[in-house]
Amino acid sequence: EEVKEGQATRRVRFRQLPRVLVLSLKRFAYGKGGARKVHKAISYEEKLALNPAWLLDGAAPVEYWATAVVCHHGESTARGHYTAFVRYNAEWYSYDDTVVRRVEGKEVAAQQLSVYMLLYQSRTTIDMSP
Repeated sequence: EEVKEGQATRRVRFRQLPRVLVLSLKRFAYGKGGARKVHKAISYEEKLALNPAWLLDGAAPVEYWATAVVCHHGESTARGHYTAFVRYNAEWYSYDDTVVRRVEGKEVAAQQLSVYMLLYQSRTTIDMSP
């Protein structure tokens, strides 16, 4: 932590990075009128590498690949609809209630106004056994 001229700064650094990184985006704001949806485009990339300055000395850097994108469609926090795009091997699929269809990566990347959550996976193998 650092305090200069009444301004405080807190820095978080990682000792070890997870194999799966879940980023929940703050897409709702709260004020006197209650909660409201933030209608701002969020750009994201298929690959993600964290800045080495965010790592403690000795921590291994990890390159992540997008594996899922969760979207909220609707104008308010009180109502809307959730969909998801999930990568299976090299192909992307759209999940919308009971409808599942194969999509191109450019359709996934175009979800900048509705993206709510991003899931990234490292290139290392993940053991899913109990």
